[in-house]
Amino acid sequence: MLSLNDAMLKKRQEPAFAAPWDALEPEEQIVRAIIEGREENHLTQEQLADVTGIHQTNISKLESGT
Repeated sequence: MLSLNDAMLKKRQEPAFAAPWDALEPEEQIVRAIIEGREENHLTQEQLADVTGIHQTNISKLESGT
């Protein structure tokens, strides 16, 4: 039985399945950069909210993808 990760990798070989996932890659890179930058600078979400003027709940949603 395939693990979920292995099944996803196999399915991603199908162009129709892979296209929507690939379309999200730029957004995922931006979110990862925000999270990594915040963590590298030892900032909490609340501190980032204070610096950017973006409400903390919106930063949380951005980071979690919801």
